[in-house]
Amino acid sequence: MSLWRDLVTENPMMAELSRARRRILGNQQTKTQNTILLILFLALFLAFIMGTIRFYDLIPPSAVIYLQTGLYAVFVPSIGYGAIAGERERRSWEFLAVAPLSKLQIVVGKLASSIVVVIGLAALALPPLAILSLGNPSAVVSDTIRQNLISISFGIFVATLTLYSSSRAQRSFAALGMTIGILFVLLVGVPAVVGPFLGSNESAGWALFFLHPFIAIYEVEATVRGTSLISTYWYGLPQALIYLVLAAGLVAASVSSLRRSEGARAPQRSEA
Repeated sequence: MSLWRDLVTENPMMAELSRARRRILGNQQTKTQNTILLILFLALFLAFIMGTIRFYDLIPPSAVIYLQTGLYAVFVPSIGYGAIAGERERRSWEFLAVAPLSKLQIVVGKLASSIVVVIGLAALALPPLAILSLGNPSAVVSDTIRQNLISISFGIFVATLTLYSSSRAQRSFAALGMTIGILFVLLVGVPAVVGPFLGSNESAGWALFFLHPFIAIYEVEATVRGTSLISTYWYGLPQALIYLVLAAGLVAASVSSLRRSEGARAPQRSEA
């Protein structure tokens, strides 16, 4: 419980959540503009809900999860790319580095706003998922749950990948470019380049694209149709677990990166 208290409940870096909220809602100059954007978003969301109610028997729940996963790949990096690199650009990182905070507290605090985005998008997806899971006659609730676990754990992985890129970069847009580049290679580049060479080798394709979130989500449905090599009952859980393990590794790598960068800037003592 002491670790939870140090990193979450009593972590001063959790003030980043209030900072992110103010950035989204805007100040006095941008409050009207952000309010208009919020109203437009709510209108689009309500239209989306009405569409799922109208065509509940035609839309599979996986369509919402595909959309949610794509939003994770786009929105999460756009929220967290300046977490640490932005502090360096503003010349405020030196003050943060000497504050009575551990590097893990800084990393967890900087990661918090991105995790809130992941949870928020998942919460917004719950109403249409419930409508489609209960209304679509071909929907299987257990499959939808496993597909959603893949998507949410992938979103957490993207959040930690973005933070790691920000911890390594000196400029915010360099961190954003690094994150988008890695995601593009993993999600688009590898399937486009390697996929055609696999031909009809289903086993090789399954092994190569095991952690591709969109393919994994598809494979959960494929097990129901009997076209997958994997058991229906557990496919999707290993991917979610691996994404979370990778996320934990990226948090540790971010902490290590901050410690190395601080050590590199430390003045070297000259020997007489």
